[in-house]
Amino acid sequence: MDNRYFDEFYNKYIIKGEIIAETGIHIGTGNSEIKPITLKNPVLKNISGEPFIPGSSMKGVMRSYLEKILKIPGFEKINNSVEICTADKSCLSKEEMDKNFGEKEEKEYKKQRELGHKYFADYLKKKTCDICQLFGSGDLSSKILVRDLKVIEDSFSGFEVRTGISIDRDINIAKDTSLFEIEIIPAGTRFELYLILDNLDKEEIEWKNILIVLNSFLNSEIDIGGIKSRGLGQIRLIKDTAHFKKIDINNIKNYLINPKSIKDRPLFDEIESKLLNEGEKLCLES
Repeated sequence: MDNRYFDEFYNKYIIKGEIIAETGIHIGTGNSEIKPITLKNPVLKNISGEPFIPGSSMKGVMRSYLEKILKIPGFEKINNSVEICTADKSCLSKEEMDKNFGEKEEKEYKKQRELGHKYFADYLKKKTCDICQLFGSGDLSSKILVRDLKVIEDSFSGFEVRTGISIDRDINIAKDTSLFEIEIIPAGTRFELYLILDNLDKEEIEWKNILIVLNSFLNSEIDIGGIKSRGLGQIRLIKDTAHFKKIDINNIKNYLINPKSIKDRPLFDEIESKLLNEGEKLCLES
């Protein structure tokens, strides 16, 4: 496995674009449920009172979507010996090591850690799934940085407030004090997307997997935020705004001197180039 770390530079991808809300969006302030009160359940705002999409939320939906995709037979992975983990089951934990490998493996784990960070990282990568290698885990740093998505001011004219009623499912009537209000970012609001990918290992495979996710954003297939079952959360990456640039050891010097010397390339062209043959292959296999 062509392992790469963060103490040396190998490659960097920068992806920019605009995300548009196809429906209203509700990204709340941290409450676990909608409270049936007459006060609004507010959306998350910056210090100026403007809405934004947290980078952590965007990265989370990217990760969960790719987790599902890579479990489908036919999609290429780096580490085929380890199953894709889930929120409930980590691909590498002390409990899993005790269960699957026993005392001998635990001693090896400690031995590799004592040899130094690169030896330990090599060892961890052999035991972790593609998702954890790309998005990070408790032991491995993430290769993906997603900045908070700032609202594009001329696309935002204010919040909407929707009123709802909580229904008691047992007796099928409205609950007492059941009226509630939800603050919504309206459809048509646009946000700035900025992703950075650092030091992809098996570059061709990991880049393809990211393109799969970005293509799904182009097709409005990934939703974000809360209350999605009530029609909220649909977003889309606007095709004409989506561009990327790749920096590697061949052009890093020019990039550091003048970042604009590395031209942006249309993301959709790259998706067509990298994924078209893969899509045809998958269709034939199925």
